[in-house]
Parts: sequence; C-alpha cells; structure tokens
Amino acid sequence: MASSWLTEFSQWLELRGYTRNSIKCYLSRLRKLAAWLEAGGCEPLRLAEPGVVERYLEDLEDSRQVPLGGASRRQIGDSVGCWLRYARATGLLVPEPLIDPETRPLKTRAWLEPFAQHLRLAGHRRNHVRTHLYLLARVGDFLKGHGLEPMDLAKPATLDLCLQTGEVAHGPNVRKQLHSAVQHWLAYARRIGLVPSLSVPQAPPLVEDYLRFAREHRGLSPSSLGQYRTVLLGLAEFLPRHGVASLVAIPLDLVEQYLTEAGRGRSRTSLASSGAAVRGFLRWLFLIGEEPEDRSRWLEGPQVYREMRLPRHLDDQQLQQTLGLIDRATRIGKRDWLVMVLISGYGLRIGEVAHLRLEDLDWQAHRLRVRRSKTQSETFFPTTDALEEAWAAYLEVRPATLHRELFVTWRAPIRPYASGGALGERAVSRYLRQVPGTPAQGAHVLRHTLARRLRQSGEPVTVIRRILGHQSSTSTGRYLRIATDELREVAANYSDLLGC
Repeated sequence: MASSWLTEFSQWLELRGYTRNSIKCYLSRLRKLAAWLEAGGCEPLRLAEPGVVERYLEDLEDSRQVPLGGASRRQIGDSVGCWLRYARATGLLVPEPLIDPETRPLKTRAWLEPFAQHLRLAGHRRNHVRTHLYLLARVGDFLKGHGLEPMDLAKPATLDLCLQTGEVAHGPNVRKQLHSAVQHWLAYARRIGLVPSLSVPQAPPLVEDYLRFAREHRGLSPSSLGQYRTVLLGLAEFLPRHGVASLVAIPLDLVEQYLTEAGRGRSRTSLASSGAAVRGFLRWLFLIGEEPEDRSRWLEGPQVYREMRLPRHLDDQQLQQTLGLIDRATRIGKRDWLVMVLISGYGLRIGEVAHLRLEDLDWQAHRLRVRRSKTQSETFFPTTDALEEAWAAYLEVRPATLHRELFVTWRAPIRPYASGGALGERAVSRYLRQVPGTPAQGAHVLRHTLARRLRQSGEPVTVIRRILGHQSSTSTGRYLRIATDELREVAANYSDLLGC
C-alpha cells in the first residue's frame, strides 16, 4: 500500500470531518495491514473479498501468540470498512447495490423481539431500531458472560459496568448510544412489569399541606413550588438521620446545618431561595397553631442585594451573529428560527415557548396568545409578518403527530419537549456557544437583550413590563440596569473632562 494512497485517504478523511486522532489510528492499523498484503502479493482491493480480513486477524494472532480481544477486532474492522467506503466513493471499487432497508431481515435476540415490536409501534425509524437492538444484543451477551440477566440493568452498578467495559462500548459516541438504548429498554420493561417502577419520594403530609397553602394563598408558580418541595423533602430526609422524627419544633441549629450541607457549591441566590422555603414553612406552622411562636425570624440566610449582578445581554453584533448561524433552509433551522423570533422579538421565556400550542396563533385576528409561566395569566400579542412567516415555515416541516403542542421532538417517539431547557439547549444555546464573547449561553439572555433594546429605543418601563409579563415594575428594573459598556463610556467622558 503506497504512501501516496495513505495521503489521499487521509485527505478524504479530513474533508469529512474526522478528528486528527481518528485519522492517526486508522492509518496506523492500515499500514500494518498493507505490509501483510504486500508480503502475500495481494492488492489493497482484495480487502473487499470475504475472508481476507479474517485471514489477516488469524495470522496476527499466530504471530503474537495472543488472541485478539473483541475491541481490537472491531477497531481493525472499522478501519477496513472506512477504507472500503473511500474506495467505493472514489471509484476504486464498484459501489454496492442499494438495498431497501424495509426488505432486509431484522436480526435480533428472542428476548428483544417484544421490545423491537414496541419500538416499531412507537414510530421509531428502522435504522434507529436496528441500532438499539444491535447494542442491546451486545449488552445481553456481556451480561450472560458475567452471570447476569437483562433485568439487572435496572441496577446502576450493572449499567456502569457495561458502559465502562471496552467489550461493550468503545468511544464516547457508542457509550452515549448504548446508554440511550438501555434507557429505552428500561422504560419499556417498567411499563410491562419486567422491572419495578421507579419509586418517587413522597413528601410528608405536612409538607404537602404547606405547598397547597403556598399555591392557593401565596400564588407561587409551579416552578417555585417544585423548588420548595425539593428543599423541604430534603429536610424531611435529613432530620431522621439526626434523631428528629417530626417536622414540628425542629431545632434551628439542625435547620442551619441542613442548609449549609445542601448549599455547598451553590450560588448565593440559590442559598437564599432554599432559606426562604424553610422560613415560609416555619411561618406557616405558626399560623396553623402547630408551633407557639414564629421562629422564621430567627433563621438567617445570605443577603442578596437587588443590584448585585449586572444584566447580561448581547450587543447588536453578537445578536446578528447568533441569528446568522441559523440555516433557515433546513427543518431544524426553521424550528430554531421560530424559537429565536419568539424570544428575541417577543421576550418570551423559553418555558413559555415550549408550551405554545397550535391554536395559540389566531391567523384571522393576527394575534398570539401566551400563557405566562410565573403568573399563570394570559397575554395577547399582535403578530408580525416575521412571526407568521416563521410559524408557517415550521409547520411545513413539523413532524406529523396528534400532540397539539407547537414544538415536538424530531425523533420517535414524537412528543412535546419535557421542559423549556430541553428546547433551549437545542434551539438557542448551541448557537450562542459559537459566538465569541457572549455573557451567557442560556435562552434568557435574549430576553434581557430585548429589554435593553426597548429601553434604548425610548419605550417606557410600563410598556416593557407588559411585554415581559411582569406584575411589578421592580422585576422589570432588574432587566434595565446600566450595563458595563455604558459605564465605561461615562467614565471615558469624565476622564476627558478632567484631563486624566
């Protein structure tokens, strides 16, 4: 195998985005294979014949007197397969005839047949089903060799053993695919009763009563209630380990110890939120007569100042660069462009975008309805041509599904996004990470950017408050604090006046 051929193959790999390390490994294995071919008077094109690679592996084991492991065999097979693709793509070999994937037999293990049928009924693509079954078959063989059953995958230690062993998964991409396949199978196994369902921790009745009170009388949003529930459930699990069985008359030193241990490595704002949850619970215990005095005033937390953090926003150039990265000709680009229009043009939270429904856009009245995630109220916006065009373009490529949510996943099973964070990571954050100098990679930075642009254009705070969906102008003021670049400009002007 001539060095010129290696150079051409290396260039072909580079053009297709292979990493430098992958190219180096492929060429290293192929050089050894080329020496074996030259010693036997064979041409590289003989690699397309069946049995040639197997004879090479047998000779390699005989010369080393050590049997090759499964990972080494797969690595050599991957290198040869990559070269065969190169040879067929460049005309060195005749391309293989196309085979209809629907006519190829689906090989799998007997214990995976019901799971394969489940994936087909759920609408998974055939290639997706093949990948899952192939990886799970390898997992099953691995478990059988270690005296385990597939049901043991529900144990974290068993799954970690499969992921960390090179016999099952080699490389981060394969481990990721393997983890996904196992999670799909576990979800199916739990649904049919092969594996016990996940136990959701139940909060004590006293905590549930307080959360109901906070929702009905304090008007806390579902997200805030979820945070409060997490904090109080952690406190209920912490107390029995220190000899306290009741949530009434809790020693305050234990409460402070819990907040300190649970708050390690967390921000000051997060610690203050946890302290507020516990203080509210203690105050409620006093209101319902469970405790003789209000002890919430004796529980201190970290001081959070209103102007503690500067606002984070994109400048005009960064915003244009972010929007310019979206390929609006692709189906993913059409989805991402609509998400960007809704956040950067209307100031919606990413969670509000994820919960939009098809009927929320009234095409006749040119009006958009938005359900506010924090206040649980509805806001109506007049639609623009840009929004209607982006909405219509996305509907042309939106997967066919009975779900009424606007944004759904591309891969089967087609379903709405579990959270706004899941949609924001795919439609916003991956673009922000490509723009240098962005102060944040979350979708909320676009909301801050819109507030700043509206203020700079002279819009009154009351109008900005209505657009952002705030009940108080104090909340809006946090979005409109003087930015660092404006402070720098003021300082430069004063330095010129003072002759500094």
